[in-house]
Amino acid sequence: MLNEYSEYFPLVALILFASFVAYIVWRGNYKIGAYIVQVAAALFLSSVAGFTLYVLSSVMVTTWL
Repeated sequence: MLNEYSEYFPLVALILFASFVAYIVWRGNYKIGAYIVQVAAALFLSSVAGFTLYVLSSVMVTTWL
């Protein structure tokens, strides 16, 4: 259920994720922190690529039909 604070959820999630990675790196587990950042970057880039394909296919379908 959406409320007036729902728009801040991505920002809060990003801050919590950055804090978690910073804590792991601070504790000395650099490889684990780097792995988490790589996985997050890969998920982000794949979602951007998927959204781009969705937009392009929507544009092609609406202009060709």
